[in-house]
Amino acid sequence: MQQPPNPYPQYPQQQWQQQPNYSQPQTYYPPQQQWQQPPFPPQQYQQPLSRRKRNLTIWWISGVIACVLLLIITTVSYALISHSSFLGGCSLSSSAGNSTAHITLASTYHGALAWGAPTLPMSLNSVNENQRGAICGTLVLGTVANNSHPFTGTVTENNITFTATLAGMTTPSTFTGVIGVIDNTSIVGSCTTQDGMYCGTFDISPG
Repeated sequence: MQQPPNPYPQYPQQQWQQQPNYSQPQTYYPPQQQWQQPPFPPQQYQQPLSRRKRNLTIWWISGVIACVLLLIITTVSYALISHSSFLGGCSLSSSAGNSTAHITLASTYHGALAWGAPTLPMSLNSVNENQRGAICGTLVLGTVANNSHPFTGTVTENNITFTATLAGMTTPSTFTGVIGVIDNTSIVGSCTTQDGMYCGTFDISPG
């Protein structure tokens, strides 16, 4: 824009400058700054103290219960092993028998019982023997039904004695034998009823 002529030359003309227009509201635009998300500090989970104490209490009680159960199981197992010996369905008290040295029997014996003619097959099955020479097991005579009979007895040195109630009898019969007469393991002996009646001789060997 050009300025108008100066009517007063004695006064130097000043450079005219357009004044800013303040009639309209001015809008302020602050300088934009790049926004950056502040880093999140690492979160650390801290268990409440009351819950931690409760968990420690539960663990302690569980440990005590487990120890008590283990002690009970150990005690019962020791009592069973100490007072009884189990094998083949028969049990022996640890106090049964005697303190005399004895031969250790095999678990099974097979042979024959001569009681008239013909002879009967004879077996001792599931023989159980404790440390004091007490024995028990099953006596099998013949091949007919009801030929299995539980027996109990003792072994003293190389002598064996056991009793069993045979089929058709109401009283036990006694079997007395010697171990190692024919060889080091066979048993040879005889059988008598409770009233002293002879009921045969037997010869059995391990196997």
